[in-house]
Amino acid sequence: MSAINRTLGAAAIVMLSVAPAGAQNGASYAITGAEVHTLAGASMPGATVVINNGVITAVGTDVDVPVGAQVINATGMHVYPGLFDAMTTLGLTEIGQVDVTNDYREYGPWNPHLVAATAVHPASEHIPVARANGVTHAVTAPSSGGGFRGGGGSAAIPGQGTLINLDGWTVEEMEAQHSVGLVINWPTIQTMRFNFQTFNREEIPYREAKEAYEEQLEALTEWIESARHQLSSSRRWRRRWRARFRSSSGWMARRTSETPSNTPRNKASTSCSPAPEAHGRWRTCWRRRTYP
Repeated sequence: MSAINRTLGAAAIVMLSVAPAGAQNGASYAITGAEVHTLAGASMPGATVVINNGVITAVGTDVDVPVGAQVINATGMHVYPGLFDAMTTLGLTEIGQVDVTNDYREYGPWNPHLVAATAVHPASEHIPVARANGVTHAVTAPSSGGGFRGGGGSAAIPGQGTLINLDGWTVEEMEAQHSVGLVINWPTIQTMRFNFQTFNREEIPYREAKEAYEEQLEALTEWIESARHQLSSSRRWRRRWRARFRSSSGWMARRTSETPSNTPRNKASTSCSPAPEAHGRWRTCWRRRTYP
């Protein structure tokens, strides 16, 4: 029983050493008397960890406790850095058999615009459980269950992952980085598939599985190339219109500065907005710009 209490206490200390809620609001904490494992060298028995404003500022056996800091006596316990889950659906799913509590995938094979942060549920019961076991940060990402249609899943690109801190009441408090990368379910050669008519797994000839893999890989390659082409075209279009706008703005500025205040109105222009009172300013017409 004492071993269990020591383990639970150590897990709680891990959380305090990374991002206690009070420390993020400017409070100071000092964990004293514990054996600290920094993973960068030998462990330090009887060390002190100082946290100011949510940041670890000092670790060692000869560290002084700041005045006014809340002291946490961890004698006989161990302090470890928080664990980082690099790929999970934490916060996106609750009960596997209750569909309305799962929001980790969408319909369609191509969903690069979806970001996990928009679906994270801060009140999920899985988050405090993971936090109590020492997990302090995680990259939560949408998933499709295995890849392409016919290969165990429904999405080749299910969306973008979000880096979250497991300590927070809202998504805004938990979000450390809105998007950390695009999730791609790379196709694989699968020689087994599930037959929904017989509810049994059946073996696929290797040649057929290889052809399906090549088709999926070709589809993914074409999608990536198409995305690159659209991005390049969009950039060229923006550069072209920026250049035109700058050129037009410069020409208009020159014409404005050169136009005398008593220049007669251009009679050829029609459907114009009311002329401004100040001389030298431009009026907008249907076909061209003219000056009063």
